[in-house]
Amino acid sequence: MEFSGTPKTGGLSQEMKQAYDDIVVTYSEIALPAPLIQGGLSEETNQADDDVKAICEKVRAEVETRAGNAFTEFTPLLYKTQVVAGMNYYIKVRTADSDYIHIRAYKSLQGEVTLSGHQENKTLEDELVHFQ
Repeated sequence: MEFSGTPKTGGLSQEMKQAYDDIVVTYSEIALPAPLIQGGLSEETNQADDDVKAICEKVRAEVETRAGNAFTEFTPLLYKTQVVAGMNYYIKVRTADSDYIHIRAYKSLQGEVTLSGHQENKTLEDELVHFQ
């Protein structure tokens, strides 16, 4: 955050002026997280947490139906998010020893989860990116 102009510190002791300067410098050095921007896919890839695991459990049957495959494994590993009127989750899921899929699930503001899409034939190294 930048200040425009100089605050009026003329009536303050030298000690108080130094304390003010220290506060301003300290505040300007604080690292704040990047704000969530509606519509933008998060830059960071996160490890799957309990919320993401629960989302995957809710959409697993539909993913298997669409893929025409009953997966022997369905382990979420990584995810990114996209803020919309709710949240889109882009999730890398391991479905076998070296087989992966990407799923896109939507969680509404009311907490309802629906499958938006999936991509098959992914690798561990494939980046999570936006898809329909």
